[in-house]
Amino acid sequence: MTSTSVRVALRVRPLNSKETLQNCSECLTIIPDAPQILMGTDKSFTFDYVFPSETEQEEVFHDCASPLIDKLVEGQTGSGKTYSMGTALDGANIPPEHLVDHQ
Repeated sequence: MTSTSVRVALRVRPLNSKETLQNCSECLTIIPDAPQILMGTDKSFTFDYVFPSETEQEEVFHDCASPLIDKLVEGQTGSGKTYSMGTALDGANIPPEHLVDHQ
């Protein structure tokens, strides 16, 4: 098995309706051309990937997860396969088009 580092992605959550009604704003700044955010004026955090709030699920999957998926295998009953995959095509966690053979 090849030794690799854990990669970390940050996806900024959009403001919810309550936050919008209260005129809240995002509390961090994404640094352009760097996978980095700035909180306030003095705290910066670096990640492998940073996605702004308007990023679609498909883009996050394409950039982060798709390169890691070689094949899907079975797992022990109750281990969370269905939960991880999603139960409806409408809101599936893994887009169905990625479940086909990409050879």
